[in-house]
Formats: sequence, C-alpha cells, structure tokens
Amino acid sequence: MTAGKKRILHVHHGTAFGGAPTSLTRLLTGLDRTRFESILALPAAGALSRRFQSIGVPVFTGPIAPFYY
Repeated sequence: MTAGKKRILHVHHGTAFGGAPTSLTRLLTGLDRTRFESILALPAAGALSRRFQSIGVPVFTGPIAPFYY
C-alpha cells in the first residue's frame, strides 16, 4: 500500500455476471487510484475474477457466506 492511500476491501458473494458485478466494475474503474487501493474478495476464481483482474483489481478467493434476499 502506498502511503496516504485508503485500502478498500470489496466483497461479492457470487461468481456470475449480473447487475451487482456490473455496478462494482463501474465503481472500481471510477475510483481515484491515487487515493484508494481496492481489493476484491470472491468465492471462487473464474470469468468474473478475470474481469476484475483485467481492470487492475487484485482478487482473492475463498469461502464467503451465501447471501439470500
């Protein structure tokens, strides 16, 4: 982490493309990277994790509790 940057952990419970990942992609591409360092947690690697890695966001995978609404 560079001095002065705020580190943000974003957690997404799914692995499929949809509205939430689209919104998250827009948020992450719009954040000022001179001020913020984003990190993303996903339940598994795959196409979704590759999308975020392609825009320069480090992705960590591991168990994440399911979210139901």
